[in-house]
Amino acid sequence: MPKYVVPSIYVQEIPLRMRTISGVNTSTVGFIGHLESGPSVPTVITSYAQFLQVFGRTVSRTRGNMSKTFLPIAVHGFFLNGGARCVIARVASKKNRELTLADYRGDVSGKSRTLRGLRAFERIDEISLLCAPNEHDVAGLSESLVAHCEKMKDRFAILSAPEKAS
Repeated sequence: MPKYVVPSIYVQEIPLRMRTISGVNTSTVGFIGHLESGPSVPTVITSYAQFLQVFGRTVSRTRGNMSKTFLPIAVHGFFLNGGARCVIARVASKKNRELTLADYRGDVSGKSRTLRGLRAFERIDEISLLCAPNEHDVAGLSESLVAHCEKMKDRFAILSAPEKAS
């Protein structure tokens, strides 16, 4: 019961039962892209030195949409800017063919039932940011990244503007 000290002035504090907005972890990034070597399942990486040890240093490709990759540069920038933990999903093609949207989505075909690409990221709850450097090199990849984030409802995609954007 409140104390009434002064006549005609009464203050009663009532606690509100509103929930506060809690912080969300945005420190774990899921990177997806082409790399020449390394595991084909998503791999947790905690330093750029570990990235180089697991996936190698260079990417040398010359055909079609496989002319250049910015994935190692993006991972390096992530750690230079204070990033501590990321998950790398290496996208690889069979028989040196060009990468397709199905490769990035992780469409399952054949005997292998190993989840790859974006489908493998569905099982990793810690990912809060999703990045696919060179996403404009593969038709429909940007839309697939956004669709993945909308489906998961717990992460968002970092997209770049197309080169021809004005």
